Amino acid sequence: MERIFVWLLFTGLGVCLIFGHGAQAFAAAGDAAGEAVTLTVGLVGGCALWGGLVAMADAAGLSRGAARAMRPFLRWIFPNLEGNPEARQAVATAFSANLLGLGNAATPLALNAMKHLNGRDADTFWLISASSLQLLPTTVLAMRQTAGAANPGDILPICIAASAMATAVAVAIRPREKKGHAPNGGRGQSRRYPAHLHRGVVDGHGGGGGSA
Repeated sequence: MERIFVWLLFTGLGVCLIFGHGAQAFAAAGDAAGEAVTLTVGLVGGCALWGGLVAMADAAGLSRGAARAMRPFLRWIFPNLEGNPEARQAVATAFSANLLGLGNAATPLALNAMKHLNGRDADTFWLISASSLQLLPTTVLAMRQTAGAANPGDILPICIAASAMATAVAVAIRPREKKGHAPNGGRGQSRRYPAHLHRGVVDGHGGGGGSA
């Protein structure tokens, strides 16, 4: 992927130089770099706010409440976690962060949840986190506000609809236990995800999202 971006960058610059637009290209690159820094600084406050709120909610026991509220859904999607309340709470907290569209703030929660998952459960969690159902895409709203959008919230209906469709597809194609194979409670599964795949969980989008 890095090679592709480098190739695109130098190809674009080469074309600009050939057609005599080199000065405009370098000026645009400088302006974009400055705008990127401004946008990043504008998002720091939002990430710090929501990350702190998630930490406070966890300390106050709200994550356990979220796990209880999501228990019917989690029992259906992750039957192997029924006897593992710690894993169920970690998954519920990560999903809650995705629902709030916390983006980068949701990534550590997803990584923590992945530590408790093996095999099909890890695959399913990755799929659902990547689809990143969002009821309140706070990171996107913050970006639009920083960019000067007149009405940052006018994208809410389409964001909810699109992420809901993606999550429905993720649930539909999730890996399932084969008929005739009894669930093993999450113990004794032969495959664990290596560390580099744990780091690849949904970013913000995670993040995503996710959430990853």
